[in-house]
Amino acid sequence: MKLYQRNLIIAIFPPILIILICIAISSRFGETLIAGLYQKKTNLELQLHAEKISNFFREKLLTTKLLASSPSVRSASPEEALAFLKAEYRWLSDDFEGLYYNDKNGNVLGIHGEAFNVRDRSYFDQIDRGEIVFTDVIKSRGTQNRIVLLLVPVFNDKQERTGAVGAAIQVERLLAELRKIDPGEGEITILLGSGKTLVSTGNFEEKDETDFLRQIDSSTVISHKKVTIQNEQYTASSLVIEPGGWTIIKALQDSKIRKEAQGPLKIIFIIAGVVTIIAGLLAIFLSYKVLHPIKSIFETLKKLSCGNLSARIGKIPLTELGDIARAINVMAASLEQKNQELEELNITLEKKVRDRTLSLESVNKELEAFSYSVSHDLRTPLRSIDGFSQALVEDYSDKLGKDALDYLKRVRAASQRMGQLIDGMLQLSKVNRSNLQKVEVDLSHVAQEIVNNHVKSMPVARATFTIRPNMKVKGDPVLIPIILENLFSNAIKFSSKKEFPVIEFGEISETDAAAMGFRSKKVLFVKDNGAGFDMAYENKLFRAFQRLHTIEEFEGTGIGLATILRIINEHGGQIKAEGKPGEGATFYFSMD
Repeated sequence: MKLYQRNLIIAIFPPILIILICIAISSRFGETLIAGLYQKKTNLELQLHAEKISNFFREKLLTTKLLASSPSVRSASPEEALAFLKAEYRWLSDDFEGLYYNDKNGNVLGIHGEAFNVRDRSYFDQIDRGEIVFTDVIKSRGTQNRIVLLLVPVFNDKQERTGAVGAAIQVERLLAELRKIDPGEGEITILLGSGKTLVSTGNFEEKDETDFLRQIDSSTVISHKKVTIQNEQYTASSLVIEPGGWTIIKALQDSKIRKEAQGPLKIIFIIAGVVTIIAGLLAIFLSYKVLHPIKSIFETLKKLSCGNLSARIGKIPLTELGDIARAINVMAASLEQKNQELEELNITLEKKVRDRTLSLESVNKELEAFSYSVSHDLRTPLRSIDGFSQALVEDYSDKLGKDALDYLKRVRAASQRMGQLIDGMLQLSKVNRSNLQKVEVDLSHVAQEIVNNHVKSMPVARATFTIRPNMKVKGDPVLIPIILENLFSNAIKFSSKKEFPVIEFGEISETDAAAMGFRSKKVLFVKDNGAGFDMAYENKLFRAFQRLHTIEEFEGTGIGLATILRIINEHGGQIKAEGKPGEGATFYFSMD
């Protein structure tokens, strides 16, 4: 059953029933009947007031939801979102005092230049949970006007909350409409905010208001509750208005009912029936006028949300809802145009990416060929430099002075280091040119062989090696040993100055792997208690020819970790490092 049809039943049948009953019963029940009619009339007025306030809040909520769901807010930075809100405010300045953008940390940017944080506000937790919030009545920071803040969460395409759009609703604009319906003699209307703050009162003094509110429970809905003000008895009823959570209370003076009952009952019955029917028809008319445009807006928004950007609102009323409808049509047209531009841009970008990829692949192949060629071409002169230098030392050492021998020693050391760098470049080139073959590799066995080869250069009594058994992964049987060779070589080298070096090769739990951000459930590590490193320089670790220690401290070329990174990337894995100066380092890696 539609809302206006339900209102028709509520508005017409009760008055007809009341009139029939009043005519059928004795006049001795006249006062009771009059009281009932007045209470029905009061309830209808209460519903009418509540519906006006509810529609007011629904309009504001719908507009704010549209802003929060706009791509210009959902996929934008706080500054871009604020710029969009400023642009939209030109259409909405009659509805809102201001618009705000709250990021997920509670920082607020206002279109009038406001900037503050609401993380400590009671409603921040509601926003953080993705709830829509209507605050209690508060004072505006800038104008000191009474406002209600409406906050609608903003979610990105992954349905993650990125912030909230806030709208400042002027209470006075709502009250201006309500004041047009003045309470009659012997009637009181009170309006309470969502936090039960007194917003609007009837025609009695403040001390009477306090006494009145003390006699009723404003936190619950009341119906036909008897209260006494200044020795006069009233019958009060209330409704809670959604959205917004406001409460409207209406009270009728009993003495007025008794006074009216003194007149001709028949005339009173007829008038009450006519008034009630007219009120019901008016409610139906207003309900239809308000709900029909809202339904049209809702259906259009539903089409837009499903991707039909050509949908438009047809018949637009000459009301505030019409302004919203026109704004939605403008927004839909803008979205449709932007979507077309975006599709064209995507096609252009895809073509550019393809062209750039082909270009990069060509350049990479040339660089690899150049690196391999240069490395091989440099070996021959380096061998000559080293060999002739050695010959000079061996054959003419007695004829050369101390300084000359020292110079020759330096020449040999430099040429040998250059040879190591060339070996590293060749290894990097080999990684780039190799065809990856994935088979099951027993890492524990490979690690043990590497350790057996290295302990010859380190006294066994000083070093402790711990290798977890049966650690197997799928990878290239040629490249994976290079990873372990470099990691173990580094661990041995950088812990060689420790009195008791400790080197461990093992596997972390799936929970720890996920916590560290690894995609794979199988994550291995090589850990030592050596020199360690400062985490501030972590980004330099895996760059070619980058070193965190001098040659005098620890020898090396700076290519080993770069080679490891390239091999792991070829396997689709990840590598991360942790360290602390003087306390050692740990390298975590996965192969898929």
